[in-house]
Amino acid sequence: YQSYDVAAGRPVAVKLLADHLAHSREFISRFYREARLSRLLSHPNLVPLYELVSDGRSWFFTMALVEGVNLREYVSSGVPTDDRVRVVIAQL
Repeated sequence: YQSYDVAAGRPVAVKLLADHLAHSREFISRFYREARLSRLLSHPNLVPLYELVSDGRSWFFTMALVEGVNLREYVSSGVPTDDRVRVVIAQL
């Protein structure tokens, strides 16, 4: 989701743990681990993570918002697909 962090004064992307998974200790643990490990990584091709938030019922984290198209749209538009896939694979 796209949102706005009023305290930081910036637009953010929000990754939300689905409601039906937010009651599972296993999925909460995985979500927490993903957020914690993402904070340790720094690379030009990875968006920075800002905050992990829970109100006791819902879990989400905020990260830098990157404007653009999703990977599927990028690979299937414009330049022949093989060339686009090579560019993406090189970055991965």
